[in-house]
Amino acid sequence: MSTDYILSHIEEETRSFREALLNSDANNSSDEIVNIISDKSIRTLTDTDRQVFTGLFSVILIISVILNLKAIITVTRRNYRFFQKTCIISLAFSDLLTVIAFSTNNLETFSHPFINWTLGSFMCHLLPMAQSLGVFSSSMALLLIAMDRYRTIVKAMNKRWDPRMIYCISGGFLGWVLCACLSVPMYVYYTHILVLVIFLDENGNIPDNYQQEVLYMCVVVDKEPLRNSYIIMIVFVFVPLLVVFFWFYYSIAQLIWRHRKPVEAAATSRTETSTTESTVTKTADKNGQNVLTTNQNEQMKKKLRTFKVILVLITTFVVCRLPFWAFTTIKLSYVVKGYAVWRINCLISALNLTSTILNPLLYTYLNVTVKVASKIVKELNTFLCCLFSDDEFDEFEKRKVIPEEKNVKVIQLKKC
Repeated sequence: MSTDYILSHIEEETRSFREALLNSDANNSSDEIVNIISDKSIRTLTDTDRQVFTGLFSVILIISVILNLKAIITVTRRNYRFFQKTCIISLAFSDLLTVIAFSTNNLETFSHPFINWTLGSFMCHLLPMAQSLGVFSSSMALLLIAMDRYRTIVKAMNKRWDPRMIYCISGGFLGWVLCACLSVPMYVYYTHILVLVIFLDENGNIPDNYQQEVLYMCVVVDKEPLRNSYIIMIVFVFVPLLVVFFWFYYSIAQLIWRHRKPVEAAATSRTETSTTESTVTKTADKNGQNVLTTNQNEQMKKKLRTFKVILVLITTFVVCRLPFWAFTTIKLSYVVKGYAVWRINCLISALNLTSTILNPLLYTYLNVTVKVASKIVKELNTFLCCLFSDDEFDEFEKRKVIPEEKNVKVIQLKKC
């Protein structure tokens, strides 16, 4: 049987199937378009890859949901300002939306050997919009938290900026509405299509006894509008948010670094005690100086810790978010194929979702996170020092081997 005959036969079957689909009242949907594709073009990951990434995304989903729900409960019980509570709770809800939407999309992909969509047409349009809404709202919440810290630390106003609850809730609602409006285009770009899959042989040819299967896919038919939309969002939304976010935390870090005071400067800044003072006065002044030095030392440590935390916040924002949007824009601009590309895409998506785990730890449970991280670093340093220590060699070099050898020789001479 020739290849031309097989192709004409497939096209005839597809044409008949398309006419039957259009004449059917049950499946009469404008999204359902029949296309012919090969099984090679929609097989993106190996079975081992799918199992590994299914486990990875499941763990991220479970940990993120638990931490963000716990963060919402914790913040509602703490004595925070209304504006601070609104921002952190909004961040937790946006992280929940992000991790659920992205995980649902990816776990659906990993559950099939092919790029197959079984969640229906509505979810095909809704999930991309939910993903964009979660990313927009979380970025907005992080920016507002940075602005609030900037006003509190850098401005140091006499009257604390604390809007009433009604204004905070109204502002948060309007912010979510704005992010939803920015995410609406994602609802339109994706299409729910019906495809006829033709299974090829190892050489990529259509065998005589070919097999075929009908599958649904959720894809972007025309990538150019979606790519332009991504570019517009990056240029006019994410870049300004990133610049303002960096500026807020840079100002805070610069202020903290400039006002740090070393212990030596604090000790030398005090006036020397006169020699005519009594011994009791000298002792009291010395004790007071020690207490003052200790307090200044603790303040300096807190400032340096705050400076390091700010660097961690900035690094987390850059490392977890920027690679995903950059790689997504590249995929929409160029045709990328192969298992390696899809593995990179899954790893970058997992890295993007890792931010939903780090945000509760850094913005709600910061003190606990710092203590645990410090303890881990301390234990790691101790382990590495013991592992690569040269104490044994130092001890060996310090041993008095020569006198011992002389004693051995003396004993031998006496025996003779």
